[in-house]
Amino acid sequence: MTEPTLKNSAIEYAGYWFKTERNLVAGLSSDDRASRLRALQRATGYFKIARNMPRAYDVGSGHERMAPALAILEPLRSKRVSEASLGQVVESLRHEIGAAYGGRDLLSAATKFLWLLHSETAVIYDSRVRRALGTPYADYDAYLARWRAGYARCDEAIRCTCTGLPSQAVSLSSGSTVSDGEIEGIVAQEWFRRRVYDIYLWRRGAP
Repeated sequence: MTEPTLKNSAIEYAGYWFKTERNLVAGLSSDDRASRLRALQRATGYFKIARNMPRAYDVGSGHERMAPALAILEPLRSKRVSEASLGQVVESLRHEIGAAYGGRDLLSAATKFLWLLHSETAVIYDSRVRRALGTPYADYDAYLARWRAGYARCDEAIRCTCTGLPSQAVSLSSGSTVSDGEIEGIVAQEWFRRRVYDIYLWRRGAP
């Protein structure tokens, strides 16, 4: 496999954002519950976590698909999640959602849902990223500490990489035309650069 670069990771993530993730974020921030539920349903497929949340525990129990998870997430829409409180929020959320879906530990799902609500602070837990970081299985505190340390080291390089990201390459990656202005506006956001680091680690953690 070709060694991942920050530039390729930035282009790849920009494609994901413009093609899918911005719609998921907008859907979950909607004032309309039906829109929030649809966004959460799409998110389970996009993040490939649907299989960890069996339909027997929602549809099979007379609920709409992902309705139990949405009910758990709703209070977090208005809750402030800081860098200091992130670990505690994730610890609670992974077990709350897990309890609603058969008593599982849904760490990865919890962080992915939380990111859609609080992208400015949430850090997604992913098995391939964990492999790249070299942290123990399901230990979010260790994962978070190493992720943050690595990001701090790469921060300036990621900023430089994102500056002047080619719109043509992003348009190809997203499958739609993306303007220079749209790219400039999004790469200026800290959460975007953090997700670029995610993609970089995800590529490095490939089997």
